Amino acid sequence: MVTSAIYAIGSELVRGQIIDTNSAFISGRLGQLGIDVLEITLLPDQENHLVEAIQSALSRYDLVVTTGGLGPTFDDLTAESVSKATGRPCEFNAVAYTHIEKLLTGRNVELKETHRHQAFLPSGAVLLPNSMGTAYGFAVELENTVIVSLPGVPFEMQPMVEAQLIPYLNKRFHTQPRYTDVLRFAGRPESDVDEQIRRIGIPDGLECIINASQGEILVRLMSQDQDQLTRFAHSLQKSLASDFIGAGDLSAAHVLIDQLRKYEETLAVAESLTGGQIGQTITAVAGASDIFIAGLVVYSNWAKIKHLDVPQQIIQKHGPVSYECALAMVRNTIRKFETDAAIAVTGIAGPSGGSAENPVGTVYIAWYYRDRLRAKRYHFPGDRVGIRDRTVKIALTELIKLIRETRTGPE
Repeated sequence: MVTSAIYAIGSELVRGQIIDTNSAFISGRLGQLGIDVLEITLLPDQENHLVEAIQSALSRYDLVVTTGGLGPTFDDLTAESVSKATGRPCEFNAVAYTHIEKLLTGRNVELKETHRHQAFLPSGAVLLPNSMGTAYGFAVELENTVIVSLPGVPFEMQPMVEAQLIPYLNKRFHTQPRYTDVLRFAGRPESDVDEQIRRIGIPDGLECIINASQGEILVRLMSQDQDQLTRFAHSLQKSLASDFIGAGDLSAAHVLIDQLRKYEETLAVAESLTGGQIGQTITAVAGASDIFIAGLVVYSNWAKIKHLDVPQQIIQKHGPVSYECALAMVRNTIRKFETDAAIAVTGIAGPSGGSAENPVGTVYIAWYYRDRLRAKRYHFPGDRVGIRDRTVKIALTELIKLIRETRTGPE
């Protein structure tokens, strides 16, 4: 078993000013290689802390990966810290500097002494080229440990992991890869999914983790036996077929787009409390233009009446947060944009605006697909952001289920 630690470096991470997403990405890829990540730690831009942490890791792990602190500024201290922790003095690396020089010259950026400083790396380091930025990564190979340092900028680090780190680790360590999958379910509580997993039984060698995520239940699977993983995933998917959304890394928006594209159908949305978030979530997926026709934000009562033709008497009699308003919104979205499917949402995201009848968190969602119309009332807990996020997730996943039910019949 190859063990590892990940150190995300940056005082802004330690203080919570920036969220560390790099460690999650790196850990996921190491896990797929068969390398066990036993520690993830945030470290400040302070050389004494960095040196101490790296030195401590040398005797405990086969692999240490750092991310961050490789830039040209005064607080970029990773190379110096690795140098002191390993006893490998920093020396000028002509290859790294040539890369910096060429990249900055091409961008019409003036070269400064700090850029030369960036090219001082621990002696004997194996270079890991960076195609997206100036900071080369590097690996320092010791007798029992390898220390790999990568940039902290995600769009630089992630391609380097794929193109540089993974091939390097495959040569360095002879591990058995792990196969992974993620199954997404919606409309069932976490306890129901847990009950089905217990009924099926988790075989030896299969790791199974359940996560609840804003209206979705994610079941994460990992095994060194691909057939074992496939059999278990199929059994669980079959036992919860009516609430199965999709598998793998595809989001609900991606699954919905693929569904509609398959049938050469189109979608429009009308949003009140989410303010365009459903449309944004859909159009964030490449290829959304194949199916997405329009998104209309009708935040005020006036906009609902003026631009979506919601009858004023519905607003006056039932209110803008009601079944009647949601149904009128979805019907008129279909009529206005002539699509095959539509979503409409209205509700109260808070923190104010609630009432005894419709407290904060009350949401009405309506769906239309091929002459089938549905509407449902929800009450979501949480703050304004959480309520809006859950609304988006439920709006998408329930349309996925409606399309599947319409096309194949109830499970």
